[in-house]
Amino acid sequence: MDQIEIKIQFFGELKKYFSEAIYLHVNKGVIASDVIDTLLAMNASAKSIIDISQLAIESTIVSRDFIIDTNCELIILPPFSGG
Repeated sequence: MDQIEIKIQFFGELKKYFSEAIYLHVNKGVIASDVIDTLLAMNASAKSIIDISQLAIESTIVSRDFIIDTNCELIILPPFSGG
C-alpha cells in the first residue's frame, strides 16, 4: 500500500505533551482517528486534551472519520480561552 507523510502540528496546551511538530508515515487512506490513536500511544497523558480538540487539515476543520489520502499537515487545536 502507498505511504503518505503527515506533519502533525500542536498548539496550546498540547505542546506540553508533544514537540511542536511530528512527522508520521502512514498508509494512504488512513482515518484521522487512527492517527490520533497513534499519538495517544506515544503519550497517553494527552488524552483528555486531545479528546476535546478539533482537527484541521491545512486550514479546514475535519471530523475524526476524515480519510487522509495525501501528504498533508494535520493540526490539532485544543480549546482556546482568554482574551
